[in-house]
Amino acid sequence: MTFAVEDILALIESPDVVGDQWRIVRPFTRLRQTGIDARWAWGDGANDVPVDPERTVLVVPRMSGTNESTIDHWLYERRSNVRTIVYEMDDIQWGEPMLDHLQGANFMQGKTADELLHDGEMSRYFASRCDGVTVSSEPLAALMRESTDAPVIVVPNAIDTRWFRAQMAHRAPWAHHVTIGWSGGRRPERDVVPMAQAWGRIARRYPEVRFVVAAAIVPDVIYREVEDDTRVIRLPWLSWHDYPVAYQTTIGCCAVADTPFSRAKTPIKWMEYATAGAAVVATPTLYGDVIEDGSSGVLAQTADEWEAALVRLIEDEDERRFIRDVAESYAERYYGLDVNIGLWTDAYAQIVGARERVAA
Repeated sequence: MTFAVEDILALIESPDVVGDQWRIVRPFTRLRQTGIDARWAWGDGANDVPVDPERTVLVVPRMSGTNESTIDHWLYERRSNVRTIVYEMDDIQWGEPMLDHLQGANFMQGKTADELLHDGEMSRYFASRCDGVTVSSEPLAALMRESTDAPVIVVPNAIDTRWFRAQMAHRAPWAHHVTIGWSGGRRPERDVVPMAQAWGRIARRYPEVRFVVAAAIVPDVIYREVEDDTRVIRLPWLSWHDYPVAYQTTIGCCAVADTPFSRAKTPIKWMEYATAGAAVVATPTLYGDVIEDGSSGVLAQTADEWEAALVRLIEDEDERRFIRDVAESYAERYYGLDVNIGLWTDAYAQIVGARERVAA
């Protein structure tokens, strides 16, 4: 039996949170264009937005609670008012990998390690009590399946290329320079050390090159390696509507350390740089599965490899253009929201079906 999904409500933290945009706002906007009533509300908005116990699929991204009883009570109050409750997860939210990432990024949120681990366990418990879980990657699915017998379905990130291009600047303010870019939220410095070391060497070899950095917090190693900080064009963490301009660089850098947390992420940055028309250099960790080295990007791990890759793309405009064009086409053809939007409704339909078969 096929279960149709026509009414979806997601509770999001904020429309300016990048994860909520990727996982909810952009795909739900596209779903509405297909005639599905896909909505989102801030926080615990299910109390204020009409829901239908026969139709509404309630999606709860990254939800948690203070203890198991409060989570059970929250779910009990809503379960009779909606058709199905789906937990949504786009990165590791519990355990040592999560804690290691937060400590490395100096982003402990004013909490102790024990408090963060407790919060993570509550997120795990919340997810395990829902009717199903959607995740952005296979490593996340494997982790979640250790905690629940409910369906865990991978819905990979997909980029809304039409929207992204519409938000790009007609001409980036730094377009008269050869630019090398890096963008990230709060990332551990170890993610970018080899890249930053290569940037320092590039800065000394090519005085005309500029570096475009968009981050909530810029890793100190970038400023330590690029000695002339006037060469660094520093952007704040931009609002979602201004966000795409940060990727309008000549070369985009996608760098992560080889950690369990990073291996569970998705290659969003490559998609964004590719869509913005940048040639990409990236680490094999996370990006090795989507980049064909020398075709849709260049892979680099050590500082020497990063330097060599950047030199190639700075000096060989034809190769840079080839890699840029292949990546842009590949991102749209295989990772575009237009061709992947059905994954969202298919996942919700599978979870609805599993719940209704159990209830029957």
